[in-house]
Amino acid sequence: MKKDRKKIIEMMSVDFHRFLTKEQSATAAELAEEFGLSLQHVRQLRRKISRKNLG
Repeated sequence: MKKDRKKIIEMMSVDFHRFLTKEQSATAAELAEEFGLSLQHVRQLRRKISRKNLG
């Protein structure tokens, strides 16, 4: 429960517009470093973005 809350807070602090702009050309490691996220969170965001673009 505590991990889930931390994960949500961490992901909510991301500037999504900037993330969308940079995710087209940056690697997962570069995005993680720039936005202060884990690689797992970057991959999750990318998956969610690609799902939204499909529907």
